[in-house]
Amino acid sequence: MASVDEVISYTGDANPLMWEWFEPIGLRGAMRLSKVLQYQEIVRRIALVLMRDAIHRLGYGNQQIGRYVTSF
Repeated sequence: MASVDEVISYTGDANPLMWEWFEPIGLRGAMRLSKVLQYQEIVRRIALVLMRDAIHRLGYGNQQIGRYVTSF
């Protein structure tokens, strides 16, 4: 991602939990609306290895992200 304001389009289910999820939005807005599918797209872009490294550096949770980086 170029920045936290880079727009990410909704690519999920045609019947989302919240209609606001259809709106293309950057990370700042995605955090406000808890748009999990946008989080998953960001993770796909930064790759599993980078995600694992970041989780370890932060000491976040149990630090076990598994093999499927978008399973959250």
